[in-house]
Amino acid sequence: MFLRDLISTSFKSLFRRKLRTTLTVMGVTIGTIAIVLMLSIGYGLEETYKRQLESMGSLTTIDVYVQYYPMYETADSAKIVMPGGQSDQKKLDDNAIFEMEQIENVEAVIPLLRTYLKFAAGRYMAYVDLIGIKPEHMQYLSIDIGEGEFLKSTSTFDIVFGNEVLYQFRKPGNNGGFYNDYYYYGEKNYERQPPEVDVFNSSLLMTYNMQFGEPNPGGNPPSINYRTYKANAIGVLNTEQYSEYSYSAFMNIDQLKKVIEEYEKASNQKILENGYSNVKIKVNDIKNVNKVQEDLKAIGYDSYSLSDQLDSMNEMTKIIQLVLGGIAGVAFLIAAIGIANTMVMSIYERTKEIGVMKVLGCVVSTIRQMFLFEAALIGLTGGVLGTGISILISKVANNVVKNTSILGMSPSSDTILSLITPQLAFGAILFSTIVGIAFGLYPAIRATRISPLEAIRHE
Repeated sequence: MFLRDLISTSFKSLFRRKLRTTLTVMGVTIGTIAIVLMLSIGYGLEETYKRQLESMGSLTTIDVYVQYYPMYETADSAKIVMPGGQSDQKKLDDNAIFEMEQIENVEAVIPLLRTYLKFAAGRYMAYVDLIGIKPEHMQYLSIDIGEGEFLKSTSTFDIVFGNEVLYQFRKPGNNGGFYNDYYYYGEKNYERQPPEVDVFNSSLLMTYNMQFGEPNPGGNPPSINYRTYKANAIGVLNTEQYSEYSYSAFMNIDQLKKVIEEYEKASNQKILENGYSNVKIKVNDIKNVNKVQEDLKAIGYDSYSLSDQLDSMNEMTKIIQLVLGGIAGVAFLIAAIGIANTMVMSIYERTKEIGVMKVLGCVVSTIRQMFLFEAALIGLTGGVLGTGISILISKVANNVVKNTSILGMSPSSDTILSLITPQLAFGAILFSTIVGIAFGLYPAIRATRISPLEAIRHE
C-alpha cells in the first residue's frame, strides 16, 4: 500500500463516522484548551512581574556593596573579624571599579557619588539628593529624559533633575502639608498642579549651607565658610516614568568631586576617602546576571539585582503552573481515553476490512501505521483547534482584565493574565499529536493481531 493510499483510507475511515470523530476531536480540543490556558496564566503572571520590575529598573543591572564584617579588639589588642560586620579592607573606590571591570560579561561599571546639597531658585529652596555620574553612563540607568537633554562630556555644573525634585522647591518657612502643596480640589479630586519653579529659566544656586536663604534673625553666622555654586538645569526626567531617581538630580561626577573636596577642606571632614556611595554594574545579558553576582561575591562584594526578585517570583509562578497544569491534565487524559475508545470501536467495525487487507497481502506494519495515523490525525486536529481557540480566549481575557487588580498587582496596561508564546502553542499541538499516537498504539497493535480467516467470517 502506497503512502497516499494509506492516508486516503485513513481519512475515509474517519469521515465515515463523522459524529464519533467530531466528538472525539472536541474532547481533545477541550483538553488542549484547558492545558494551554492554564499554562498561559503562569506565563502571563511571569511576564507581568517582569514588566513591573523593569519599570523599577533594569533587570540586567546589579547594585554592588561591600561585604560587612565586624571587628572587635581582644584583651591583647588583636583585631578579630566577625561574620556579619564591616571590613576595612574593601572599599568602592577606583581600585574596586577596575576589579569589577575585569569580570566576564560586564558591559559597564557605573560608580555613583551621592551627597545632599541645598538648591535655590530665586526665593524657592529645595534639599536635593545630588548624584555624581559619568555622563556616558546615564544611558545604562533605564531612565528617560522628559524635557531637555542628558549630561554631556563637557558638563560641569549642568544638572539633570528627577521629575519629582521640581515639587520639592518651597519658600522658606512654608512647610505646607503634602496635599496642600501638591494637589487641589477641582473637577477631579487630587488633580496635580504644575511645579511653582521653572528650573530652566531660573538662576540656580547650590551649596552645602543648609541655612542658605532661610530667615535667621539674630542668629549666629555659620562656623564653616560655605561656597555657593551657580548651576544650570539642562534636563528633567520623564514625568510619566517613576524611578528610583525621581527624587534625585544628576551632575558630572568629576565636578562633584571638586565640590566635595572644597567642602572637606572647609569643614575638616573626610567624605571621599570612603569611596563611592554606590556602584552599579550593567551586565550584557540577563542570563549572565547570576554568574556575575557569583564572581562579585568571590572577590569580596555583595550585590543585589531585580533579577533576584524575579527569580523568586518565577518560582512561585512555576508552582502555580504545576497545579493548574495538573488540573488541566485530567481533562486531557479523559480526551486521550476517548481517542483509544474511538480506535478500539473502529477495529470492531472494520474487522472484516482488516482481514481482507491481510488476505490481499497487506503487510502488518502498514495496518498498524494506518491506525496510528488516524489517531495522530485526531490529536493533531484537536490540538490545532484547541490552540487557536485558546489564543482567542487569551486575547479577550487580557483586554478584560488589564484594568483589574490580580493577585495584588496594580492594574496597568502591562498586566497580562494569559500569555501564549509560540513555544507553548507549538508544544501544545505537538503534545496532543503525540498523545493521540500513544493512546492509539494499543488499538493499532490489536488490529495487527486479528486472524485473517476469523476476520473474513466476522459479521
